[in-house]
Amino acid sequence: KRFREEIDFADPGFFEMFSFPLTKGDLHSALSEKSSIIVSQEMAEKYFGSEDPIGKTLQVGEANNYTVTGVLGKIPVNSTFNYDMIVPWENAMDIDFVRDSGWRGSFLFSFVQLRPGTDPAALEAKFPAFVDKFFAKDAIEQVTFKLMPLKNVHNEFTGMDRYAFILIGIALAILALACINYTNLSIARSLQRAREIGMRKVLGANRGRLFSQFMIETFLIVGVTLLLGIGLAELLLPKFNEIVQMELALTFSEQPVLLIGLLIVGAVTAFFSGVYPAMFLSRFRPISVLKATHFSGGDTQKKPGGLNLRNVLVITQFVVSIGLIIATGVVLRQIDFMKSHDLQFDKENMIVLRTNPRVFNTQEEALATFGTLKKEITANSTVKSVALSRAVPGIGYGNSYTLARPEGWDTNRQLDWRFVNIDAAFLPTFGIDLANGRNFSEEMATDEDESIIINEAAAKAIGWDNPVGKMLYFGENTCTIIGVVKDYNYEALREPVQPVIHFYNGVESTRYYFMSVKFANDTPQENIALLEQQWEKVVPGIELTYFIISDRFQQLYQVEDNLAKIISYSS
Repeated sequence: KRFREEIDFADPGFFEMFSFPLTKGDLHSALSEKSSIIVSQEMAEKYFGSEDPIGKTLQVGEANNYTVTGVLGKIPVNSTFNYDMIVPWENAMDIDFVRDSGWRGSFLFSFVQLRPGTDPAALEAKFPAFVDKFFAKDAIEQVTFKLMPLKNVHNEFTGMDRYAFILIGIALAILALACINYTNLSIARSLQRAREIGMRKVLGANRGRLFSQFMIETFLIVGVTLLLGIGLAELLLPKFNEIVQMELALTFSEQPVLLIGLLIVGAVTAFFSGVYPAMFLSRFRPISVLKATHFSGGDTQKKPGGLNLRNVLVITQFVVSIGLIIATGVVLRQIDFMKSHDLQFDKENMIVLRTNPRVFNTQEEALATFGTLKKEITANSTVKSVALSRAVPGIGYGNSYTLARPEGWDTNRQLDWRFVNIDAAFLPTFGIDLANGRNFSEEMATDEDESIIINEAAAKAIGWDNPVGKMLYFGENTCTIIGVVKDYNYEALREPVQPVIHFYNGVESTRYYFMSVKFANDTPQENIALLEQQWEKVVPGIELTYFIISDRFQQLYQVEDNLAKIISYSS
């Protein structure tokens, strides 16, 4: 039986730059041989059980055998890098015949460790000259390099930074409410301590000593509260992880900066919570207090209509509280809008199969197998249509970028756009409307190499009112725009519609990674059973991977759903 696994490529220097632990094997020589493979602990247990995996063989495809030379230790859950299997990068073409040497896309990341004192901007400025010197002429127009700090990579690809700031803002708002509440309660309780303060002043205590006493009391209260808060966080953390679908942990021994941060936050909280009550209480006048006359922070009279700090704090408390409630309502409405908004394509009754050709040894085998699968599925009466594509809505474009130069533009001006490979059935299957021009046709031989379809965002970016018939240049290749589709959302609604180029790769191609099946009925379980039956018939021994488009788009808003829950609980 064959399994579908994610295999990553790396060179030996990767483990010299990054401190990934190996529980078994030698870190420095684990990838020295082309036929070596490093597996995760999970993969080692899956394939070898309790046996020692070192020296055992894993077969990838039909002709590629790899010897296990290392087992990865546990990688932190918040790491950008999470690998199941790693092989030397020289195997990329052997394992993945889909890869080519073209420059329209890339599948490897290069990590560069700069010397201390190096200016990243100065280095980046040298990249164009590097490309001019070392790259072929047809590749120069399609290759650009840029540096990204490693600390930014995680949020860049997960999009979590904006939500992290929102949660930080909520936490600060709640903390501010707690501080204001403590301040108001301390002042409200001042009557109970008024005679104590008066007696201490009569006995010789000065204002500075009283101020210090009250600040110490506040710091002790905040300290105890901080300990209780840490304990409560430990108890609630599993539920929080369940809500946000993460695996956060309070590991102060591994992350001392977390403990330092909590101590700093506690100290700042104690200071701002206690400074005004301490000043207020230490101002009491002994005579007024002992006579039990009306007093207010040492003053027996207040001007009518005056707005003191206590009133400001009360108003602020109400404003922040109401603001949190309003923010909760806005977020909930926004999420509901995103989920119900028309994405400009038909996602109902659509099931997508992953038809990655990399699971086969040759292009011919992949084309023949998936060609047969498409015919078998299409023959069913419950199937309306079947489409092939490199990507599908809900999955995103991956790293599919291409540099395009519109006709009439200077050769130095290019547009860095997304692209997707589709067949002629893709647009009608997804119900994507044409704003102008025509769709790809299996009858038009020139469509495969010379024709493209762009979306309205691309036409707008160029500034063409009617782009049909105009040319786009990709290095030395020239393509004619035959159609313009109306803008549709390929990704979650939080992402703007990007300029996209649609390439046609014929009836069958190893550039198609997905098979989208449009059903006439709304019976997902029956439809899935049908697809499983057809898959097992045509592609036996290989695990079927599929997803429902409508469910996939609901999952895209999981982060927003989690955020709404947290805000609701907080409010």
